[in-house]
Amino acid sequence: MVILDEIFGLQIYFELNKYREIDLGNYKRAQLKIGFLSRLKLKRSVLYRNRIQGEIFYKFSQIISAVNPLK
Repeated sequence: MVILDEIFGLQIYFELNKYREIDLGNYKRAQLKIGFLSRLKLKRSVLYRNRIQGEIFYKFSQIISAVNPLK
């Protein structure tokens, strides 16, 4: 399990697959896991959750591009 980055106090994890490469097509199979830090109390509103999910997907796609750039 590798910590990719931290956004809004959220830790973003993914498990490296056998060949240590992932792309946007298989990011779900990369077992993206979002760990909420216990010290934060996040709002439960839909808009806030959607904003966080959007930020996480954006950061995840940036990291994927850096790790496994398109040819």
